[in-house]
Amino acid sequence: MLKETIDNLNYGLAAFGIQIPTGLNLDERLATLAERPATNAAIVVVAGGLLMYHFESGRNPRIKDIYDAILYCATSLSVGYAESHPVTPAGKLLASVLQTYGPALAAKTLDGPAGEGRTALSGVLRTLVSKMETEAMTPA
Repeated sequence: MLKETIDNLNYGLAAFGIQIPTGLNLDERLATLAERPATNAAIVVVAGGLLMYHFESGRNPRIKDIYDAILYCATSLSVGYAESHPVTPAGKLLASVLQTYGPALAAKTLDGPAGEGRTALSGVLRTLVSKMETEAMTPA
């Protein structure tokens, strides 16, 4: 199913000269974003801004400089919406990716690296479950 989806995407993206590598495991790649969420969010904002500026400069009157493009990406990442809108096909493709995955990435930004603090939380949950089970077994 995933291979068929990637093949369909590659067919559509061929018009832009873009191809998704066949060995790319999207689930695995997206899971690695949780390892350093703040750093990865910053990288996505800057890289997305550079790409958006490349795609939209000279074609979109609302993207006048690199700062407008970075602001567009940061806003799309945080709320999934921005006041300016891309006009080029490549800009629209980038915007759809940013607005689809961006809010989830932004929500994890302040959580810290994956796994950090989760062991303490799971210990607390285990203790609570244990106490609840003990109370449930105790006659009233």
